[in-house]
Amino acid sequence: MLAWYIFTSMGFYPLASSSTYLIDSSVFDRITIRRNNGQCILTIIVHYNSIEIIYVERVLLNGKTL
Repeated sequence: MLAWYIFTSMGFYPLASSSTYLIDSSVFDRITIRRNNGQCILTIIVHYNSIEIIYVERVLLNGKTL
């Protein structure tokens, strides 16, 4: 359950038995995930983060809309 909570708090989580991730709203304004060597592999930036704003308007990956 802890892994699920961490993923959902970040705003995405893996769909069981697939390589698909579901995208949801995050509780954090900014998240950076790094490898053990310090290399950044993912940064999530949430604009206008609020408890009232629960829907994701758009998602960009390397500047392109998903």
